[in-house]
Amino acid sequence: MRILLIAGAFNSLTQRVYAELGDHGHQVSVELVTRDTPLPEAVRRHAPELIVAPMLKTAIPREVWSAHICLIVHPGPVGDQGPSSLDWAVHLGADRWGVTVLQANDEMDGGDIWAAASCPVPGVGKSDLYRNEIADAAVGAVLAAVARVASGTHRPQPQGELSDAAKPGRPRPRSARTCAGSTGTRTPPTPSSASCAPPTPSPAYGTNFSATPGICTVATRRTP
Repeated sequence: MRILLIAGAFNSLTQRVYAELGDHGHQVSVELVTRDTPLPEAVRRHAPELIVAPMLKTAIPREVWSAHICLIVHPGPVGDQGPSSLDWAVHLGADRWGVTVLQANDEMDGGDIWAAASCPVPGVGKSDLYRNEIADAAVGAVLAAVARVASGTHRPQPQGELSDAAKPGRPRPRSARTCAGSTGTRTPPTPSSASCAPPTPSPAYGTNFSATPGICTVATRRTP
């Protein structure tokens, strides 16, 4: 497939996704975008069959996602929505976290799910977690999602059809206040907020997401 990666930077995860998709025989190009990037023009120039966003901090315009399947790599478990997902994982002391590959629509992180993967959260900082466990999970989930798109037969899972037990994540506050990250310089959320509770344990969120219909299970490892 002709795949266009759109990202805010050609960071470690974007590089890994680029290399893995190329190794799997796809024709991959990259467009680095900012809020000022005329993304519709860039998409027309590349004429992709699929768009993947491994790391994006700007919204994809309706003009783009309504005409192309755009896969968003969200660094949080199924049901997690909002910014600073890894900050929350570290702040909450989560034992496990995950990555969800979902289709862009008009709701942030609320699109249909093409694939997801869980991973352990060792006692490391956010950056180390992102480069290792999260990156491994993300690559596996992206490859599974792309294969499903390429098949032409797979129907992604609408989040609204999932039971609460199948959504271990939850929406997070969208305010400027975020939780404490690896640097310890951010303001932690108010403990009384319902959004500060850790992900609800469920059969769907452990070593895999096997209880969630149509969502892949991806084993992850820690890079030495």
